[in-house]
Amino acid sequence: MKSTGGRLGSFLNKLQLFRPSLRGVFLSRPNRFTVIAETDKGTIRAHCPNPGRMRELLTPGRECLFEHHPDKPRKTAYSLAAVVYNGRIVPLFSAGANKIAHHLLLPKFFPDAIEVIPEFSLGKSRFDFMIKSPGKHTLVEVKSCSLVEEETAMFPDAPTIRGTRHIRELAAAAETGSYSSMVLFVIVNHSARRLVPDIHTDPDFSTAVLESRDSIDFRAVSIDCTPDGNVSIADPEIPIDTGPCSAAQEDSGVYLLSIELKSRRRIETGALGKIDFEEGTWLYVGSARKNLSRRMARHLRRRKKLHWHIDYLLQEADSCEAFPVRSIKNDLECRLARDVGDIAESRIHGFGSSDCRCESHLFRLGKTGDKSFLPLLLHYRHSVAL
Repeated sequence: MKSTGGRLGSFLNKLQLFRPSLRGVFLSRPNRFTVIAETDKGTIRAHCPNPGRMRELLTPGRECLFEHHPDKPRKTAYSLAAVVYNGRIVPLFSAGANKIAHHLLLPKFFPDAIEVIPEFSLGKSRFDFMIKSPGKHTLVEVKSCSLVEEETAMFPDAPTIRGTRHIRELAAAAETGSYSSMVLFVIVNHSARRLVPDIHTDPDFSTAVLESRDSIDFRAVSIDCTPDGNVSIADPEIPIDTGPCSAAQEDSGVYLLSIELKSRRRIETGALGKIDFEEGTWLYVGSARKNLSRRMARHLRRRKKLHWHIDYLLQEADSCEAFPVRSIKNDLECRLARDVGDIAESRIHGFGSSDCRCESHLFRLGKTGDKSFLPLLLHYRHSVAL
């Protein structure tokens, strides 16, 4: 194994992560790696260096900072460097987390390190760093976390098969006794006061963290970023709470179905008869005390025996997306339905609520669609359900 690193440098207080040269507002994201924005230079196409979903960050009208790359042979001259969210600069270079770890964090966590080897290969696996210290070798994986709501950070914001595999491999390496293992979450929003594995988005990753907590040293650090692209450590010891991961293991909770109708329809709904549905975005609230993933998969499947009210609507829908809120609490379904009703424009009386006292579990949103229910979804995921 060839060393491509060297000794860790002395501890730095700050690091220049990017150099912004243009500001603008986010318009759209045609694919994971491209964003469209309006700037003083007109409408630009920029590279998005973070493949995460970032639904809460990349909304139309969001203020963005771009870095210019005039001399590099690439399709886009700019990269999306950061966004302004709740008054904070949130950097979006997912690869920047490794740079932050290398220069700001590893010298702090390994003050006696002899050598650091980036991109360290072990068997068929490759890890972000291997730290050689006297009598100890430590494998380190770095995860960039941008999802922070109500002082709770969550990782990942999209399913990560690779991330789950890393957890399993690090635990296996640690169990051999040849290596120690660390997973370092770099939270790029300093409002975080704790980190919870994202049980809602990736229950497999959450379960892997829960099962490996005795083998791996999990750490979370928040950073602060200035408008000129300088980052510094905000809190070097963010607590990691794995308690909610039990909901991922039990696969229980509530869910929202976001259903799109592109035209007005008159639809047969079983016991409720034929109902006129206006075009737009409809939200359905449901729950499952077990097999939540299977329940949502059934909803999204086109071919099935029609049984519930929602089955008939989904047969006619132009599109549907499921948003789980995993929890071991059993009283969230009707509470969520009432809260969705407060932001909705209309509802179908008696739809999906024949076994409770709710007026309805199906609601039609306004023209803003998913943007209007996203804050409510995040509130339940980051606070109510935990």
